[in-house]
Amino acid sequence: MIVGNLIGTDASGLLPLGNAADGIVASSGASFNQIGNTNQAARNVISTNGAAGIAVWGADTTDNVVRGNLIGLGADGLTALGNETSGMYLLNSTKRNVVGGSLPGARNVISANGENGLGVWGAASDTTVSGNFIGTDATGTVARGNPLPGHCRWHRRPP
Repeated sequence: MIVGNLIGTDASGLLPLGNAADGIVASSGASFNQIGNTNQAARNVISTNGAAGIAVWGADTTDNVVRGNLIGLGADGLTALGNETSGMYLLNSTKRNVVGGSLPGARNVISANGENGLGVWGAASDTTVSGNFIGTDATGTVARGNPLPGHCRWHRRPP
């Protein structure tokens, strides 16, 4: 479980301290992981990283759940901080992952990133994406866009 963290920000969750890579990576067979939670106190703030906020990739990487996170925004859910590339991506044959959901608090807010909000590339399958706010603040009323499509699917990752 990865819950209740400030990844890429200071202790206030509002100032950038990102790294040069992805914020959270689930790969190479990482399965049955929980990133975030429906409880607001257990959500992660994942912003200002040098690549994606969350990267899930690899054929043996299955059954992961990503819920309740602020990806690309500050802890207040309003401040646009972004990640250098995608807010989140799933790549290379990952299977049976869940991003968001219909439960209260399950929504990820994926906004203000340098490329797309959520990318699904390269035969990622059986993944459920629902209930998320992509390109807005946490209230869903203020635009905090990603310059590429909010949710997209390509057979291979674009250059």
